[in-house]
Amino acid sequence: MIHAKNPLYHRHHARHLSEKEWRRRREMHLFHVEYQTRRDCLRMLREVRDRRRAGNLEKLSDYVEDIMSSHIQLKTWRTLPWKWEFLNDVYNILALAHLDRCALPRNVDFLEPQNRYLLYLLRPERYRDMAMTFGGPNMYLEMAREERVHSRINQKLEQLEDRLRHSRFAIERAYLLFEIARCHFKEARYDKCLEISRKAFNVARSCNSLVWRFNSVFLVCQVHALLNRFERLKESLAKASQLAQDLRALHLVAFISICINVNNYDLAMRRMRQSEPQVRRSRNRSTGTTPALSSTSGLSLSGGSRLVM
Repeated sequence: MIHAKNPLYHRHHARHLSEKEWRRRREMHLFHVEYQTRRDCLRMLREVRDRRRAGNLEKLSDYVEDIMSSHIQLKTWRTLPWKWEFLNDVYNILALAHLDRCALPRNVDFLEPQNRYLLYLLRPERYRDMAMTFGGPNMYLEMAREERVHSRINQKLEQLEDRLRHSRFAIERAYLLFEIARCHFKEARYDKCLEISRKAFNVARSCNSLVWRFNSVFLVCQVHALLNRFERLKESLAKASQLAQDLRALHLVAFISICINVNNYDLAMRRMRQSEPQVRRSRNRSTGTTPALSSTSGLSLSGGSRLVM
């Protein structure tokens, strides 16, 4: 029974197994893990490119966040020696997917105020009637749905901030800051969004990433356009135009030039509206002072005539 549980040849083999053999077996296992990791990374890159071609940016962002937080973040340099190259490719593809959205629909008059959300890639405002009607939509179901969306965004924010504390690559920090700013933008925290977008811009400048700098500046443009801050929007669009020229992307240059022209039109209309009350006041003052001047002149002439007589 003892021989069946632990045979003599196995004891002899275990006794004479050298440390070099253990190292060889460990190296073989690590090479196997490295090869499998390489295959997984190539499969992920193909999936990221396919999702970019599909054009669904939200699904692509969720997929990138999932693979980076659950799979790539746990890999060491021994099993993934080209980790930096893989991160660079994935984040650049995601940034280019954000740039692909900057396209204008046809047969749309962007000088109309109701078409501004199409120009700056904003969601249309939903006007909902809060009156309770028989057979209408259930208000409590919509409130519960919005609460689930808010909790999901807050959970994503916590995960992104936790990853930001342990990130070692500048392009990854630029991506994380940009995603945090987008989450604040979805939650209508515009001041926080502007602050973090500027941080993402500075980090992207430190790693010489023009695409992430453009995405950060355009997010700032979206906030200013939503709040009708035309003067600040003009400055942000000028930065975006310079970055589009540095990227040598003709469609981005055309897109930003249309945004600049529309913003100049809005700015001129605002100045015209502000100048109209001043013109009216000046006209009223001028019409109010002319009769008084005529009466005084008449008095002087009459007084002068009496003196002559």
